[in-house]
Amino acid sequence: MSNEKPLYTMEKAMEFLKKGNQRRLANIEKSKQNPETGDKYKEFRQRLTEGQNPFAILVCCSDSRFPPEIIFQNREGDLFVVRTAGHVVGSDAAGSIEYAVAHLKSPLIVVMGHDKCGAVTAAVNKAEVHGHIFNVMERIYPAVEMSKNVIGDSIAAAVDQHITNTVEYLKNMEPICKKYYQEGKINIVGARCLIDTYQVQWLI
Repeated sequence: MSNEKPLYTMEKAMEFLKKGNQRRLANIEKSKQNPETGDKYKEFRQRLTEGQNPFAILVCCSDSRFPPEIIFQNREGDLFVVRTAGHVVGSDAAGSIEYAVAHLKSPLIVVMGHDKCGAVTAAVNKAEVHGHIFNVMERIYPAVEMSKNVIGDSIAAAVDQHITNTVEYLKNMEPICKKYYQEGKINIVGARCLIDTYQVQWLI
């Protein structure tokens, strides 16, 4: 375990969240009062209270540097985001994905990894991990093994292979995703996001 002093205290973290929510509420009220777009914004906010219809499901890493709503410049309600370390799909994540497919009727699943992924780097380097972190590593190790003979950046190769593996896993995940994919009701693709530019590179 790291002995480095945390950058933020617990109190400061709570303060940031509370102030951030206050700013968000102020911006919502400002948008409602806008004489040119206020009525449309109020209608939009009302639709959000009545339900959600996300057009895509994003299965991506929990890394705080890669917020999908910002990367794709989407509004609330547009994306159903399932985030785990290393974008691994365990039972809880699988259930969330199936819910969006079957009940929200989202037609597209995007598995989005990213360069310099800490989880993949740890798996490639066979880092010592503790607790439930091993469950994450366990789902990445197959990609590390499959890409170990690739010439060049071993971490980048493992990231791409892990994205590909996850896409294939979802295509064959029973009972819901496999059925919807085979019936042509959903598409499942892979992508990699670059940390320095936020450019998304489509892999599949």
